Formats: sequence, C-alpha cells, structure tokens
Amino acid sequence: MTIAPSRVLPVKWTQWVSIVKFDHQNTPKKTGVYELRYASKGKAIPLARVFGTDQRGLLYVGSTHRRTLRKRLKEFKEAVAENRHARCTARKTYWDYKFYDAFPCEKLELRYAPCKDAEGEETKILQEYLMKFKDKPPMNFTFSRRLVGK
Repeated sequence: MTIAPSRVLPVKWTQWVSIVKFDHQNTPKKTGVYELRYASKGKAIPLARVFGTDQRGLLYVGSTHRRTLRKRLKEFKEAVAENRHARCTARKTYWDYKFYDAFPCEKLELRYAPCKDAEGEETKILQEYLMKFKDKPPMNFTFSRRLVGK
C-alpha cells in the first residue's frame, strides 16, 4: 500500500485593508499569520531588495504565536498606527527607527490568514522571501535560526 504524502493546504488570505481603517472586531479568535505592505489606492508599491524588486511591497510578516488574530492585530494596529504597545517589535521598528518617514501610515495595508500552525506558516513565508530576495522584509528585523539553517 502506498501512502500519499500529506499536502499542506495554502492559507486563505483576506483582502488587503488600510491599517488606519482596519477594525479588529470582525477578526476571528483563531491563530494565524498576517502581512503588512506598502500601497497606494489599493495597489502595492514595489520595493527594491538586494536581489530584485518586491512587486508586492511587503514590509512585515508576523504570526499570532499563542494569541488570537483578533488580539494580535488589535495590538499590531495600535502599535504601528498609534505608537502604542511598547513590547511590540513592529512598533519599535516603525516608530523608533522612523520607518514612518519612508512608509507613512496612510499607505500601509494589512491582510491576514487564519491557520493552526501560525509560526510554521510565518517561517515558510519568510523562507520563501529570503530565498527569492536574499533579504528579509524591511520591518522584520530578526530571523529565527529556523530560517537560515541549522
């Protein structure tokens, strides 16, 4: 008897929404991953990377870890759009390192995808980005050792 390899189903992303207009109230109480991009009028603004141009304008990839999407994205919006939640690394990156000079909040869009293995999905997205651009999204300051090998 042959056993087919397990297939990981792709995550189902929401539509992109302005981080300023994002309302966490309708966000599911599940774990998941999320992305932040640079955009204007609903269209991604390409970003130069070390090896090519990121046409998606991806600035940050994150996961909920042990939180729910509702709680994490509420904190994320408050951190980036409102300069709150000092523990949030995205807040530190965006405000302390003045990313707002290059990427004004009005041009940031957010999307998310519920999934059970949020950290695993985040790692997969970041690995694919790293392999393609030999670089990380600009606001992802750190990489887990899982990303760069053992």
